Amino acid sequence: MSTTQFRIILWNVSSTGWRGDQRAVVFDAKDIGVEEHANDSGSAYWTLASDHPQLAEFLPLERHYEISRWSDYRSRWEFVGAGMINDYVASDTEVVYAGIDYKALLNQIYTPLPGVTLDSISPLNPNIAIGDTIFNHSDGTTALDNINNTTYTASGTALYDIVAEGNISTFSISAVSATSKSVVAAPYTATVTAPYIKMTYTIAYTGATAGTFESTPQFRFRLEASPPASSITAATPPLSTTGYIGEFSAYADGSTGTSRFVATNREIHLFPYSSKLALETSLISQGASTAAIAAALSDSPSGPTSPNVAYSLRNGISYYFKIYAGIYQSGTTAGGQTWKVFSAGKASTSATNLGQSTDKTIYNFVESVFNDAVIGKASQRLRYASLAIDGSDGTTVHTAFSYGQPVLEYIADICDLEMGARSNGDKVVFRIVKPSANANYNGNFKLSVPVTSASISAGALRYPENVKSYQYTPGLARVRNDITIVSADASISGSSTSTAVIAASASDSAGIASYGRIEMVTSSSGYADGTQASKEAQRLITNLKAANSKQVSLSVVVDGLDIWNGWDVGDSIRVTIKHGAVIIDEPFVISGARWFGSRDGSERIELDLVQGSQFATSFMAPGIIAR
Repeated sequence: MSTTQFRIILWNVSSTGWRGDQRAVVFDAKDIGVEEHANDSGSAYWTLASDHPQLAEFLPLERHYEISRWSDYRSRWEFVGAGMINDYVASDTEVVYAGIDYKALLNQIYTPLPGVTLDSISPLNPNIAIGDTIFNHSDGTTALDNINNTTYTASGTALYDIVAEGNISTFSISAVSATSKSVVAAPYTATVTAPYIKMTYTIAYTGATAGTFESTPQFRFRLEASPPASSITAATPPLSTTGYIGEFSAYADGSTGTSRFVATNREIHLFPYSSKLALETSLISQGASTAAIAAALSDSPSGPTSPNVAYSLRNGISYYFKIYAGIYQSGTTAGGQTWKVFSAGKASTSATNLGQSTDKTIYNFVESVFNDAVIGKASQRLRYASLAIDGSDGTTVHTAFSYGQPVLEYIADICDLEMGARSNGDKVVFRIVKPSANANYNGNFKLSVPVTSASISAGALRYPENVKSYQYTPGLARVRNDITIVSADASISGSSTSTAVIAASASDSAGIASYGRIEMVTSSSGYADGTQASKEAQRLITNLKAANSKQVSLSVVVDGLDIWNGWDVGDSIRVTIKHGAVIIDEPFVISGARWFGSRDGSERIELDLVQGSQFATSFMAPGIIAR
């Protein structure tokens, strides 16, 4: 179908950032183009004669634009694209204008940390990563007491003994999102909102009980973390004195019978050191004494009453923890004291990140990032915009972090995490809300969750009926069947000296059996832990299978697929081509679309189509062979 009219309307920017007064309407622009991509930014261009009477109104950064096409079939103007004029290039005969869509505008805003008020370069407690330990002595040796700085014998020494009759039966860990924490330095109270790491453990001594322990026995613990340490791997994080957090005591459950040698479901709470600084500042401003503040805020986990609390860690780092346990024993010799160290009394954790949005599902996560972007600072250009969900929120909780990253790029990363966690091929697409018939465009956004991989009902594409031309590649040069994700961010990888650690890997055993091992190592940042990196590894291994690597570039007759009429980027459409070396008849995902309106009134649509059970935003033109 050929149309004879295209329209461009301009508005100035109102006090809300959205459209103000209409400033121009033109019907004689030449060579108009609009492109949009799923989970990526879009653009537009058009040409006016250098003597056009309305040139003065085409002001970059100061005008909203909307491009429409006239549909003879429906007798109405239909939305094609909208955004902000960004720049122009002028010659002696014409002026070519460049516009960017509102997703591109969003990508000109940069991220802080989402969900919690943190700083990825927050300080580390200067008092950790030092200190001696009671747990580094061999059975039967004598060493200086480093427990309570108390002299137990005339020579100031204490006896250490390693025994086997005890163990830490459970030791679990979780990251708790922003929580109100109050401390009292009498008579003053300070409160801070901060995330923290919570450890829960149960310990028992199973040895002899007759006459060898004091009436109210205490367990003794040493807690280590990595980092701080010289290096780290996911399997065996090295823990040494550089990973020292502190030593503390915990009372047993009772003082009589065997129950006194059990401590059940005790907790350790580790807050970021930045929260200690905030609490100190508040208490000082109220007039609290230095001694009172020091007693209220401990560097090492204070005890022996649960929970043991410390202010030790840095925000935005993945930590591994190990805990070692012993029990205080009162010997029969006058003045003699003994610490029993459990040979099996240690436990380790997997990586846990402090200060990330660990409680956010896909829509809640994207919503928090979006809202912070559009209203987080004064005079943001998208301060008028809102986000809605199209569909239903996911159930998988995601953890990610970002700083100084374009917001749309970060939202695309979060969508990738969600798609990597899904096994049914559903997609997650961040979209511009297209106006319905005869309605006005409102400049808002939506997150479509999920977008099915089933073909849309709006139509199908068949060559040569409604497809003018095509380019196709089976994409086998893209195939990879052994993928490793490497973290490129030292602060998140947990390494103080190295900037690359293995975060996750995935492989396709069937692909390896068919083609041999084809590896890919890719570096990325923003993974809060190995679980999140694993989602991306799984998404990549799915997309890069031979069965999912096909790509098509199509030029479509407008009669066969009107722009945005029943479809959008991210949808799937059935493509049938049986011509020469190409035999395909299956759904493809629309990763990008381009509309062109020519000066002779003709139109065409070009589509970038990808194949895969997960959504892929990147498109490699079929004419370009990957190497």
